[in-house]
Amino acid sequence: MNQLNLDEISNAIIDDLKKYATNIVSGFALNSPRAVGDAVQEYLADIGLPKILKRYNIDVNDEFGRRAMEDMAFKDTYGNYYAVDVKTHNIGTSFNMPNLISVKRLATFYKNDTRNNFCILLVSYYVTDGK
Repeated sequence: MNQLNLDEISNAIIDDLKKYATNIVSGFALNSPRAVGDAVQEYLADIGLPKILKRYNIDVNDEFGRRAMEDMAFKDTYGNYYAVDVKTHNIGTSFNMPNLISVKRLATFYKNDTRNNFCILLVSYYVTDGK
């Protein structure tokens, strides 16, 4: 089994998203940052990240409530927990308002278990020619 390499994983995510971007979201949904964000998050949780983490024998959990900090999570072979919050950003817009995590929630997250890791998976994109 390979040791978890976050740089390798992030590069694989970028490559995967570039390859399948047009299939993940298209048409009128491109006009809605929320629709794009939901589509990218759903793709990463259901297909993208599980496919990438399969080489490490790691399963992805995406069963979280609307108010949870993480959109998906996984544990490595050492029991380290990775809470992944997916953020999307349309580079072509002038006003953006990200959904932020409170310092108190984050402090509690780290205080409860030293093996917790909070990861922000930021996907910046731009729309060109309706794609």
